[in-house]
Amino acid sequence: MKFGSWHGGGSWYLYPSPVYPYPDPWLPPAYVLANPPAVAVPPGPPVQYWYYCEAGRTYYPYVATCPSGWQQVPATPPDASSVPR
Repeated sequence: MKFGSWHGGGSWYLYPSPVYPYPDPWLPPAYVLANPPAVAVPPGPPVQYWYYCEAGRTYYPYVATCPSGWQQVPATPPDASSVPR
């Protein structure tokens, strides 16, 4: 532990409080980031679709053409627990 001192009136006075050292010129200064960098969240898997034919009541590729036009439906139902088993 270092002790501080000061000179006054022709005498030295010592006091027991620590004297903090000057920064070491050979060490780079420490930096503290106020805001840490944002962490990128990877995108989820792409949504896959099935194509349903209302007129034929079936899905592509079981029929090649659909006279009423194809309806795009998610390949996975929104709530998998509601699917009957």
